[in-house]
Amino acid sequence: MSEIFEALRKAQREADARHLGDLTAPQGAPTPVSPFPVPTSPAPVPPTRPPASGRWKRLRSGLRQWLLRGVPGARESVPTPLFKAGRGTAVGERFRVLRSRIETVGFGTFMVTSALDQEGKTLCATNLAFALSTSLGAGVILVDADLRRPNVGSWFGIRGGNGLADCLLGDARWSECLRATEHQHLRLLPAGRESGLSTELLASDRMATLLTEIKAANPRHYVIVDAPPLLLTADPLVLARHVDHVLLVVRAGITPRAAVQKAIEMLGSERFLGIVLNGTEGNLSDYYQYRYGRYGYDRPTAPD
Repeated sequence: MSEIFEALRKAQREADARHLGDLTAPQGAPTPVSPFPVPTSPAPVPPTRPPASGRWKRLRSGLRQWLLRGVPGARESVPTPLFKAGRGTAVGERFRVLRSRIETVGFGTFMVTSALDQEGKTLCATNLAFALSTSLGAGVILVDADLRRPNVGSWFGIRGGNGLADCLLGDARWSECLRATEHQHLRLLPAGRESGLSTELLASDRMATLLTEIKAANPRHYVIVDAPPLLLTADPLVLARHVDHVLLVVRAGITPRAAVQKAIEMLGSERFLGIVLNGTEGNLSDYYQYRYGRYGYDRPTAPD
């Protein structure tokens, strides 16, 4: 029994000596590697953000564009068109209806304006151009004539370069300023440089000559002209003299009835083609309504 006790004491002394040697080992000494792998806890995985919903993406994109508005050099995202070729969406069908009404009028120049700001005139002008560009045997030239706040180029990711203002100032030819787009039969004439003489430029004989030359060189084309709001500037009134037809965009539930009536009276009956009702809620089949005719509206299209 004593032999067993002595053996245990000897083993304990040897274990204590090995432990003391480990504690007094010089700094930087290699650590013996265990022949068996030591399990370690996995590294914590950072939480992933759930994918954003479509509604949140649209809200975030709109907020970003609003924050970037007016910031020099800021790059805005390209707006998403409502009309898409080959897709039968409800809104796209309304643009097809609008296209069919325009086709009955025939080729020519069409100015798209609104009574006030933020009514969706550029949205309607651009998507109408998309729809018309899918017509067989037809082409479209989209002109950004809103020289004060040009925005058509953002639909195509186009920034800078010569455009309409440069042509009217005599520094460029319109044929040199046309930009091709991803739509095969749609070309863009951007606004070009900023100018404080927008009214004078649009009222000039050069503007009339430019549109006449575009029509002569492109006989089977629809020329869609995006103009500033009618009640905020004189630009659309002087521009209306040079076009064949005028479309007025009205935002449902937003545009006052008096503003619509005043805009129609200012345009007159000679070139006024009709009203595009934008933003109708509820029945999507009425999202974009079009009232066709030559003035003579007893009731404006804007809802009460």
